[in-house]
Amino acid sequence: AGVDGIAISNVNGDALNPMIDKAMDAGIPVVTFNSEAAGSKRLAFYGQNLVESGYVQGKILVEYMGEEGKVIITSGDASASWSQDREAGVRKALAEYPKIEVVQVLSTGWEDQQMYAAIENALLANPDLTGIASLGAPTSMASGRALLRNNRFDEITHVCHDLMPETLDNVKAGATKATLSQNPYLQGFAPVENLFKFISEGTKIESFDTGILRVDDSNVDEW
Repeated sequence: AGVDGIAISNVNGDALNPMIDKAMDAGIPVVTFNSEAAGSKRLAFYGQNLVESGYVQGKILVEYMGEEGKVIITSGDASASWSQDREAGVRKALAEYPKIEVVQVLSTGWEDQQMYAAIENALLANPDLTGIASLGAPTSMASGRALLRNNRFDEITHVCHDLMPETLDNVKAGATKATLSQNPYLQGFAPVENLFKFISEGTKIESFDTGILRVDDSNVDEW
């Protein structure tokens, strides 16, 4: 197509890394955003350190839940690179507490009713559940919704990701204790801006961490 550069979110390294390398070998500069392309020839990455964000999530879960209990992890696609990175971070944090057990990783798919049903079924199947770590925006909303509808948010701590309106409402309602933002606007803006400057001006291109923002009942009204 004659493009001068590519900015891509690498949702599956096995599938996309060879394409990234093919573009780089053809002289087309490639940067990644949101989800890293570890092992590829990409020039830079713009986004959150996903393993670190999962680790922070796990520590916040313990902050509210305590140092023992049973946890499920929810994701729309547990096999995706971004999900695996966040899950690794959550597990690293929870592994510091021997009395916490991850009982299930729930890969729900992306269809809303299917997602909600999978989470609600997991709640029914685990009456002694004490924590939920949701790795992405869709299951973050659905998990909070399930806790509200089943009136279990007093006994189950939910910590998740992204600042979707429903998730913020769930924080205000007490169903979600905290959610973490990765600054998605900057993740879109920064790679395009820096790729343009690299192509048109020869400006050095460097990776940029968009950080981790915690939103809970202390600051939810700001967002």
